[in-house]
Amino acid sequence: MRITSPLTVCLVLLLPVPTRAGEPKSPAVKPWKEVFILKSLPAKADDDKLRQLLVARYNEIAGEMKAVIALKYQAEPHPWYDEAMVDVSRRIFRSALDFDDVRERVTLFTDILGQVRVIEQKFEGLEKTVKDPRIRLQLSRFRSLRLEVEIYLLRTEKSIQR
Repeated sequence: MRITSPLTVCLVLLLPVPTRAGEPKSPAVKPWKEVFILKSLPAKADDDKLRQLLVARYNEIAGEMKAVIALKYQAEPHPWYDEAMVDVSRRIFRSALDFDDVRERVTLFTDILGQVRVIEQKFEGLEKTVKDPRIRLQLSRFRSLRLEVEIYLLRTEKSIQR
């Protein structure tokens, strides 16, 4: 197809240019590849069987989160990625609840809270630039998860102080 009209050329130039994964670029929003911040837990030689399983589960879920974030960044947009991020975030938080050492739980909750805040900020940035009700839904889910983690973190910290 050959464009001959100058008006058509101008109109084509005014069309919005799609960006990777359908998300507009915003300098305030980190790219998805920079969102993953959780660290794997090291296994210790003197861990009992229960702790070995808890560490293994936590690390597997952290790896799953990293993979979901990588898919979100590299692949075409799909609502499944957002749903998976909410699901994985909740599961990693619940896995941290099972650790017996209260101080270790505080460390894990703090790390998870940092991860959830980063994702929440990402969705806040998207909400400002992309008018899609699914973004608002995911933002609400991450906000409620952040509040839940903050509540458990404060309760755990208070139990240490007693």
